[in-house]
Amino acid sequence: MSSPASHDSLIAVGRRHWRNFLPIWLFPVVFFVTLFLPGWSAHPYAYIFLLWAPILGICTWLAGAPRRDDLATWSQTVFWATVVPVLIWATLITAVFGLAYAVGAV
Repeated sequence: MSSPASHDSLIAVGRRHWRNFLPIWLFPVVFFVTLFLPGWSAHPYAYIFLLWAPILGICTWLAGAPRRDDLATWSQTVFWATVVPVLIWATLITAVFGLAYAVGAV
């Protein structure tokens, strides 16, 4: 079994439990890509509440496993399960709008 969470660094927790955090890291990418699929604009609330909210709940539950098993602290889990996905989302948005601005589409 792993050492107590209070003695592990933030990077060590990320490396050790990356499989638990991977779904929540991929969620912003998959969500962003599906915004451009046909049919999204017809019923966006149905997609969000019936598809994406449950998927996000499952990803969050999986990302919380190291905390539930006392292998990561609360702050480590918040960083890897909240801050990193927000940074991924912001990077995607910035990249798309930056690219659109660079080619003159905006």
